[in-house]
Amino acid sequence: DAGCEWHPDAVGGSHCTAPQYSSCPDLDLTVVMDASASSGRSYGNHPHGFYGLANVLRDWVRELPLTGESHAVGAGGSVGTGEVRVAFLSYSAAGGAVHSTAG
Repeated sequence: DAGCEWHPDAVGGSHCTAPQYSSCPDLDLTVVMDASASSGRSYGNHPHGFYGLANVLRDWVRELPLTGESHAVGAGGSVGTGEVRVAFLSYSAAGGAVHSTAG
């Protein structure tokens, strides 16, 4: 495809990047999700708001060109081909607990 520059990714695949974005640095995203009791209520068409949000985010992340790097690499990652690192934080105001998952 003439509109693609193909880059190998850290998990053995490759992804297409538009030439104008090919030299962009990697992107770190942090998603914060409410895990309090209110998020367990019905939201839109989904009977459990937290699970509905988690399912949508899971499907979205599957489409991202992930770096495959560990969260321990931090902002100093070396991939540099416009790929993405994502961290998920969930919190519950009632319990004051924060849970994280990075990938």
